[in-house]
Amino acid sequence: MPARTPWRSATLAAQARLLLAAVPTTLLGYMAARWAAPAGAVVAAGTGAAAIAAGFVLLARPLRLAEIDALVSGATARLRRRS
Repeated sequence: MPARTPWRSATLAAQARLLLAAVPTTLLGYMAARWAAPAGAVVAAGTGAAAIAAGFVLLARPLRLAEIDALVSGATARLRRRS
């Protein structure tokens, strides 16, 4: 059996998609933190972190980030059962 090249590795492809998702979410988090900066450092940090988390959640399905998509689906299923 021939050795797999690292460029065809599923792990490398997932890491590349995660890096692709990190670029716009980092920019979004930075802009959100700068917008919230007049309210204080803690508020700015929380706003930036929330924007980064929201960006990854929104980009998980289009970029086929299965782990993040499964985590979000499980969390929303739990919340639906509680209410």
